[in-house]
Amino acid sequence: MKWEKVFETVEHFSERIDIATKCAVRSFVSYASANLVPPSEVLEGIFPTVRISWNDPPMEVEIFSGSFETYDFRVIPAGIESFDIVEVGQLPHSFTKSLEPLRLDL
Repeated sequence: MKWEKVFETVEHFSERIDIATKCAVRSFVSYASANLVPPSEVLEGIFPTVRISWNDPPMEVEIFSGSFETYDFRVIPAGIESFDIVEVGQLPHSFTKSLEPLRLDL
């Protein structure tokens, strides 16, 4: 899936996805489109959240209204980390660091 389609896909999710979560998605996509390989799929989560996943490497980012979670399925049990959003529109440095396996330049 191309990065340009990610936010378009999220816009078609239910109205349960609030403005804060959409803002976090927009910040993530802005960063990711310049730095990360495109994702395999985008899904609506349960809480409501937005889930962006990759098949290779097998990873997922779940975006909440106030945080991001990463799931690294390359290890068993899966490596799960949570990163609070401290400033709206800004991605936590530790979060972007956790995305290293998805970088375009690897």
